[in-house]
Amino acid sequence: MLKTLAQKVKSHSALEDGAITVDWVVISAAVIGLAIAVIASISGGAITYATYLNEDVVDIAYEAGYSGKTGVPD
Repeated sequence: MLKTLAQKVKSHSALEDGAITVDWVVISAAVIGLAIAVIASISGGAITYATYLNEDVVDIAYEAGYSGKTGVPD
């Protein structure tokens, strides 16, 4: 009985299906972590750029006489 148990353990340790799953989990976690790091690093600049763009659009609309109520210049 001990010999068959040892054979089962040895044959189970030779299987590599679980190792591939672990590889995919590690790779997926790395990709997700990298995406979060990229988003965190560019979000401040994107918000600043969006603010500047909004100010420019408001200035252009003001110069064109747009009041924001009717959709047509005053």
